[in-house]
Formats: sequence, C-alpha cells, structure tokens
Amino acid sequence: RVLAAFSERLAGRQLEPAVSDQVLQLPCAYTGVLLPFGSSWYTGQNESEPSPGILLQVNPNTAVKPILPGKITMIKGEAGQYTAVIEHEQGLTSEYGQLDRVLVRTGQTVTKDTVIGRSGNQFYFAVNSPQGPLDPSNLFP
Repeated sequence: RVLAAFSERLAGRQLEPAVSDQVLQLPCAYTGVLLPFGSSWYTGQNESEPSPGILLQVNPNTAVKPILPGKITMIKGEAGQYTAVIEHEQGLTSEYGQLDRVLVRTGQTVTKDTVIGRSGNQFYFAVNSPQGPLDPSNLFP
C-alpha cells in the first residue's frame, strides 16, 4: 500500500537521470540503516507516507560531509535536530538531518572535504532532483 502510494506520486512525472562528472561520496560512516528510502514513516495525525530519504544509525559525533561540492542554501532546527541543505549542479539538492552541531553557514560554498556538521546517534539523508526525491540507497551498501 505504501509503495503503491509512492509510485502514484511519481506517476506521470518526466524523470531524467541525474548526470555529473563528480563521484558521490558517503556523507558519513554509519553502523546500520534504520529506515530505508521509500519506507513508511509517521508524519503525525496517525498518518504516514513514504520516506523521501534514509535514516541511518551512526556513532555520536560522527563527521558529516557533502556528497558533492555545492552551496549551503538552508540551515534549520535546534541543537540535536539541525538540518542543512546543499544545492549542487543541475538542480540536485542534498539534505543532512538530525545533526547535533552545524559547522557551516547559509551561503557558504562547500567541497567534499568540508565537515558540515556532527551527528547525534542517528542521521537523516535525502537527495532531491527537480523531479522529486532520488533513492540514495546505492551509497549505503
């Protein structure tokens, strides 16, 4: 049922593969996958929807880096629940959530070596194209 709803949301969209001459890197070391991409997650009011990202188990204070170079377009949240969003080439964005600390600022250009923040014991990660969420699972074997 959840997968059907997710497929329905994507139906009729003209999906195009993301293309880059850069190799994606893991945003951080992780110990396990807690919630895979597309799995049902609770959104409140007894409702759930497919997760547009992936939730990972990580060691506290793990360094988090961008998957690709880009520019920080948004930082939101509060201690232990910060989220940073990076805009990359061709309209791709990546989202780094459940950060204990953020070490960058909005508008800052980042490289793949920039530590953008430090994790708590969980880390949320999502990638979006102009057409919608992309499955980042291949980054996390």
